[in-house]
Amino acid sequence: MREVHKIQLEVAAKKIIKSLVERGIPCYLWHKATTGSMYIRFDNPTIGSVRLSDHEGKSHLKYKYNILIGKTGRRGWRKDDNQWRYYAPVNEWKSVVEVIAKSAQYIKDNNLDYGRTYFVPEFKKTDKQS
Repeated sequence: MREVHKIQLEVAAKKIIKSLVERGIPCYLWHKATTGSMYIRFDNPTIGSVRLSDHEGKSHLKYKYNILIGKTGRRGWRKDDNQWRYYAPVNEWKSVVEVIAKSAQYIKDNNLDYGRTYFVPEFKKTDKQS
């Protein structure tokens, strides 16, 4: 991954986290892979997770929200292996925030939070914006 792409993704990840936390949706940067991909998780895992990258991911790993650099095409929902996933180019990160906020509200309004939580060690929360 080119350094400029890493910087773009990191900036987008920080903006997404800040925007969602300001809306009352706790989330944090879970992992930065050696490939340059970054992953955002939510305190409520029912919401899903976000992957930011400049390349296609591993076929056996699927993320609900995907932000890609260099991806042409429109942003929006696509059905992949019978699951709906949202894709957007990195410069349209705000659209992902809007979609996640609507999803989180729907989960809350319809009592769809199944009580699942991730155990998150404190050292993983270092990038958490609160």
